[in-house]
Amino acid sequence: MIIKVNTGGEALASLDSLEPFQGELKKLSDENFNKLRGKILASGFNFTPSIWKQGDKQWILDGHQRIHVLKQLVKQGYDLERKGILLNGQIPVCYVDAHSFEEAKDMVLQAVSQYGKIDRDGFLDFTEELDIDMEQFDFPDFQLPSTDIPNFEPGDENEQGKLDKLKTKTCPECGCEF
Repeated sequence: MIIKVNTGGEALASLDSLEPFQGELKKLSDENFNKLRGKILASGFNFTPSIWKQGDKQWILDGHQRIHVLKQLVKQGYDLERKGILLNGQIPVCYVDAHSFEEAKDMVLQAVSQYGKIDRDGFLDFTEELDIDMEQFDFPDFQLPSTDIPNFEPGDENEQGKLDKLKTKTCPECGCEF
């Protein structure tokens, strides 16, 4: 069982040597753990984590959830491979310079901040040609408009008049009627 590593970095670091830095800043629910696990298994490990070397410690500043999931997959017997080479429990990392815990914490907050917002038109334009299951992603500040699935059960003769009338819905985000 192989997980492809599709990213490079300035060095390789053992998964076992990487320690979480953010504490309880972010939580990973079981549902989102499984979503992330599924994405990693389906498309590989795609983004280089940022690591701060402080003395003999290697602190994860960005990539906590991905590394957490990857460690579990390795425990379950998965191997990591990059360009046909087994990595033996190592991943590419990018080292960042921080001069203090305060500066490192500031970097973590920068990494978890989302300054740009996804809007409906931009999202639809970006994903127009994709055939993807949107349930596998989590966009906290963006919700696709929900639709009510009509009841296609046969109605009686009293309900027939109601069935011929179209009901319009208004999207609470953009005001579009459909």
